[in-house]
Amino acid sequence: MLTITKVLQMHRTKLVWFTAGVVVAVSIFLIAVLYLPNSLHHNTTLLEVNQAVKGQSEKQALTAAETIDYTDISSLERFEGPSEADAYIHPGTYLSYTWANFIDSEVIDYYQNRYDYQQKQKYPKSVTFTYNTNVIYIEQLHISNITQQQHISSGYGTVDPSSGTTTWNNRTITWNNITTVFYGLDKTTPLKTINIMNWDIFYKNQATFHKMPREFDVTFNNCYLVEMNLTYDEIYGPLAAFFVDKQQIVVLDHNFEPLWVSINPTGMFVA
Repeated sequence: MLTITKVLQMHRTKLVWFTAGVVVAVSIFLIAVLYLPNSLHHNTTLLEVNQAVKGQSEKQALTAAETIDYTDISSLERFEGPSEADAYIHPGTYLSYTWANFIDSEVIDYYQNRYDYQQKQKYPKSVTFTYNTNVIYIEQLHISNITQQQHISSGYGTVDPSSGTTTWNNRTITWNNITTVFYGLDKTTPLKTINIMNWDIFYKNQATFHKMPREFDVTFNNCYLVEMNLTYDEIYGPLAAFFVDKQQIVVLDHNFEPLWVSINPTGMFVA
């Protein structure tokens, strides 16, 4: 037969266990709310550096291409964006979008260091850095423009106000598409083709560089063709991101001196 004292002791024991269970449940909930989102947050990162360089002379050519004074050739500054290039390191400045006007060793190191830093942070949600190169030695390189007419047809309708009848008409828009083609000794298969409208091209005439005219036909002997492609992006959210996509083609002589520089000036987009 249970006494009042025993009944109270049983209820007190149950209350203690219930209270302990509530404390544990609340603790688990708080841990999940406060810490789990951070533990599940991982930056999506990609680092890719590919250099298609076969021999020692090609490596020298790549090094030479990465150390050219492109500002002197193109009159472009190395970077566009904040006055302080490493502003992204400071708190509250993650939107310090910085993009490059060309590719050289300092630009490569900048985005490599920025990638190394940002991919360890909580934000951005995604950071990507790639740098790909290709270097080939060519006994004779021929570069010329090819002009091809492009056509596009479109239809449009006109409505007669009195009858409501729609009359359909066709029109054709024609324009000249100019491409730059790089050929080796075999002039049947292009080594490279670019759309000249999207590139700034400079060539060396005696001791100085000049902006290339739209129509040209040049030949270089015993030279190196260096292709450089660099991409970098940081994505913070649907409406906060920036992207850098730089392409560059450099022709060097057998002494690794630049003869031709072509830079794709586009590459910075802010969402």
